[in-house]
Amino acid sequence: MKNRINLYLLGLISILLALSGCSEEVGGGAGSFDTVIATASVSTADLDSDLATWTDVNGDGFVCGANDTFTVSSDDVTVDIAVDTKANLPSTREASKVSINKVSIAYSPANTTTPSLSTQFETLGVVVDPDSTATVSFKVASQDLKKSSILSPLVCSNTIYTYFVTLTFEGVEVDTNRTETFETTLNLRFADFANQ
Repeated sequence: MKNRINLYLLGLISILLALSGCSEEVGGGAGSFDTVIATASVSTADLDSDLATWTDVNGDGFVCGANDTFTVSSDDVTVDIAVDTKANLPSTREASKVSINKVSIAYSPANTTTPSLSTQFETLGVVVDPDSTATVSFKVASQDLKKSSILSPLVCSNTIYTYFVTLTFEGVEVDTNRTETFETTLNLRFADFANQ
């Protein structure tokens, strides 16, 4: 009788271990949907965002003079979004497309001299087929952000603000309507680099 109970328990444990191996754990910045896993990878890990593009109007070889002018341009970042079929997907089930609706851009100051910035949002509206990659570009440093009261004092100064930026994508699995997020990161420096 004791051997039967031990065999029964051993069998039960084996079944539980086998079932636990069926789940696909993902870590880092991956989004695990019902049928696919989505990941993002940024094209550059470090980006310098110049706050001013100068024109040396008086021709003295220097910028920030009384007659010199500048323009402000946004900076884009390029991200590859990969959607891969889950390894344990049953053969009777089809992998779904994922619709990437938006990205939030969170700026975390890298040091105590860098001020906080509000999270920005960009609408994407990209659909990625399973087992494929889509490349998206969007503003990581908009003109409005650069002209803000927080960053505009950097013009004609030697100060650099450094941020750890987290790009969090919101995706919806088309066939199941399941929403998940996934992320990637980069380092972003704001300065008037022509004045450095």
